[in-house]
Amino acid sequence: MEEALKREFIKLEEENIIFLASVFALSMAPDVWGGRSWVESIPWIPTPKGFIEAGVLVDPLSVLMASIATFIGAWIMLYSVGYMAHEGGRNG
Repeated sequence: MEEALKREFIKLEEENIIFLASVFALSMAPDVWGGRSWVESIPWIPTPKGFIEAGVLVDPLSVLMASIATFIGAWIMLYSVGYMAHEGGRNG
């Protein structure tokens, strides 16, 4: 019984993580409303001439694409879990 409960919790966790990512992506929409954008960067790889930087550009297009990708991914995850629910041997 305990093992079955653990599997159900993991299954629920898998489904909710992608929906949570979709909510986080959509939550950035007010930050870029009206065409605002920003860049965050950090020094990443040291070179003799300085650092190569790693950065993130947050603008309306990137927020839109992140929201679409995570929303579609969430529905694919939900569909596939339901589709495969009858299959035996699923390792939780």
